[in-house]
Amino acid sequence: MIDFTSMLQIFLPLALALMMFVLGMNVKVEDFKSVQQQPKAFFLGVTLQLLLLPALAWFVILVANLFIEVPLLISIGLILLAACPGGATSNVISQLSGGNSALSLSMTAFVSMVLPFILPSLFIFQASLLGSQVDRFSIPILPTTVKLLLVTVIPVFLGMTTQYISSEFCERYKNSAEAISSWLFVVIVCLLISNNFTKLIEVGVLMAVLCLSLCVLAIAVTFYISKKANLDRRETKTLQIEVGIQNAAMGIFIANDLLNWSELALISLCYGVLMNIPAFYFVFRYKKIKANLN
Repeated sequence: MIDFTSMLQIFLPLALALMMFVLGMNVKVEDFKSVQQQPKAFFLGVTLQLLLLPALAWFVILVANLFIEVPLLISIGLILLAACPGGATSNVISQLSGGNSALSLSMTAFVSMVLPFILPSLFIFQASLLGSQVDRFSIPILPTTVKLLLVTVIPVFLGMTTQYISSEFCERYKNSAEAISSWLFVVIVCLLISNNFTKLIEVGVLMAVLCLSLCVLAIAVTFYISKKANLDRRETKTLQIEVGIQNAAMGIFIANDLLNWSELALISLCYGVLMNIPAFYFVFRYKKIKANLN
């Protein structure tokens, strides 16, 4: 009999580390230099990523509980997902939709390298607010931080170093690395669904509604705040994408490998799929506007 859990524990760290390495390969020194010239958008974006999304996750959970009892699985999953950084997908969407690529890459790289140091404590604190039911999620902070560093910060740093030493190497092989990481993620999705199909059917609709609500709400609130901060159109769009598009792979890794609860990974998986709906809207709208101008 196939041991899906063991396979997930092998493929997940590999896929996440490779994704973060590819992210680092795309970051150039010039990206940070361009951000230094206009730091307001960068610092506002980082603040929204670290503070706004977790707050909105709580808002969605509390509002939903007014109408229906939200299962602990979904509440914990949304809190975990909101505590994760933006993913490499946000950089691609930002580029395809006419956003500020340098700002997007810089934000993703910075938050991805900072969050492993604070995410375990942040998650444990928020989980404790849900009551005594979450005692099982009291993960050891130091070992968890070290594991996150190994699959996020170090691969990003190695990717950035590779880009700095040999940009030609990155240009030649980054597409292949992206393809491999994408296929690994497809394998992970299949394994998660196969291993948790019954639970997925049980909570699928509510989970989908809350995940999509969080994503859309994050994008809308970020738009409002960015406009109030007088950011230009490209910066506003970039921040919307960075805050709304999350690193679902990291959420899956933490749930499955660090918390040993594969069902919890379904929320990050669900969000990772549904966040593409507003993402595709950004790309479609930009392509349509560009076509009209031509």
